[in-house]
Amino acid sequence: MSKIHRQRLYHAGHLRAVLRAVWLSVLLLSAPACKTERPTPEPPAGLKPPRLAASASPISDLLFLHPVPLTFRPLEEGLAYARLELVRSSDGSRLEAIALRVDPARFQFRMLSAPRELGSDYGFLFELVRKSRPLAAINASFYLKDSFEPTGLVVSSGEVLHPWTRTGGSGLFRVRGSEARIEWARTFNPEWEQDDLAVQSWPLLVEPGGEPGIYSNQHKRRARSAAGVDGEGRVILLCTRLVDGGDAETGGLDLYELMELLMLSPEQGGLGVPAALNLDGGTSASLWIAHPRLKLELRSKNLIRNAIAVFRKTDPPPAR
Repeated sequence: MSKIHRQRLYHAGHLRAVLRAVWLSVLLLSAPACKTERPTPEPPAGLKPPRLAASASPISDLLFLHPVPLTFRPLEEGLAYARLELVRSSDGSRLEAIALRVDPARFQFRMLSAPRELGSDYGFLFELVRKSRPLAAINASFYLKDSFEPTGLVVSSGEVLHPWTRTGGSGLFRVRGSEARIEWARTFNPEWEQDDLAVQSWPLLVEPGGEPGIYSNQHKRRARSAAGVDGEGRVILLCTRLVDGGDAETGGLDLYELMELLMLSPEQGGLGVPAALNLDGGTSASLWIAHPRLKLELRSKNLIRNAIAVFRKTDPPPAR
């Protein structure tokens, strides 16, 4: 075989190899893409991101992050608490509500007032509780901004700290002995002045008998405080706050949303309260719990005038 013949064979073979490569490339490019499924590797233990299992709620624009049905955790016999966590679907802001459930047959209620506890017209909640050391306390009545004088009736241990007023509020939270009640306060009843504790406020969130006290959502969102009485006569003290997202002063719950949360049954994720009264909220909303099994404080931005405090019935009476 001559040298020229060998070169022609070499070039022909090379050309066939190039054409074969081009042909295979065309086939691969024209074939449908195949997706290879690979299992997502699990992150190492302890590094898994938290999952927010939000569940739908009957309250418009709010989802529940707490377990449904709602359950209270006991602190001791007659005293329990629940933590409600919510997220607003429209802006993603997160809210928290702490509910304390108190049996008035086992615990007593007293009014802590700044003039008595501090010798001042006002103070923060953590200052009001410093001397008497209650198990829990929540801010109470509205007050006049210029003088810090309560706007309505305030009674502590049968002593009137401030008289009833026609403009002081449509509702009353009162405790006498082992009975707690939410009542209308449109007209004065002298019997209230003999109560262990009474505070006049507004509005009635849930009217006595279980009827709604708020009729529309005004979208005025604030931190909130409230007192209610459940179907078994136990007191519910509730304080809410904005945890994350939104504006600290204007974020929170509208009164209509607060009413819905109180009225919803525990099976629906709410508190199931047939009567409830709004307390001073917004920048005054504050809660203090100092139980051996739970230490918690929701601190207000503003000073307050008085607070509803919870004591064991074995605790000594307040010094006069």
